[in-house]
Amino acid sequence: MKYVILILFYFSGSYSFAAERAVIQQMKGKRAIVHFEKDIPFSVGQKVYLNSENGTEIGVRKELRNPLERKNSVTLAGELSSTDTSPKATTTFAISGRYGFNEEQYEYGPIGVYAYSKATSEVSRYEFGGFFDYNLIPNKPGEDFIWGGYGEATLGNVKVANSSQSLTVFTGGAFAKWFIFSPMLAVRANGFYSNESQGSSTSSNTTGIELGISHYF
Repeated sequence: MKYVILILFYFSGSYSFAAERAVIQQMKGKRAIVHFEKDIPFSVGQKVYLNSENGTEIGVRKELRNPLERKNSVTLAGELSSTDTSPKATTTFAISGRYGFNEEQYEYGPIGVYAYSKATSEVSRYEFGGFFDYNLIPNKPGEDFIWGGYGEATLGNVKVANSSQSLTVFTGGAFAKWFIFSPMLAVRANGFYSNESQGSSTSSNTTGIELGISHYF
């Protein structure tokens, strides 16, 4: 059995409204599949309220009319690794934070990194720079799994014992974002390859995996 409901939209500064019709095509418990005759400003995760006791009218509160947006993001990621080197294995812990601006097809913004490792001596480093994500699936509400390629460029300083050197790092790789918790909170995984230059001569390459959490707002 199909149910017809009336959708009411309220506009700021006015009590007048325009009506839209919709048909409930399927019901299962508290969930429903609803077909609207015209495009409406609803989005995944948006809240609505019943406007009458019998449920024949439904409305959208003024403060809830705007759809959820993923315009900006804050990401915290970490990496823990152990490298078998002679005469003693090297254990490295790294943490990074980034603030992103989302244009759906691509994202960009500043990034900061701190890393600490210990083998025969202690090594600490910090980096600051920028990142760029290219989303092969546009990052917008309604998309729960997004993947693509990314790049990072950072400058910093590395300190070994009592000496320090300048640091330049270029990183590239692939990423996946899975909005498993909510439409605005994602688990992020990076697979990367980086080239690191210390001072004027020392250079090294690294491959690895990084995991983190991204919050969009």
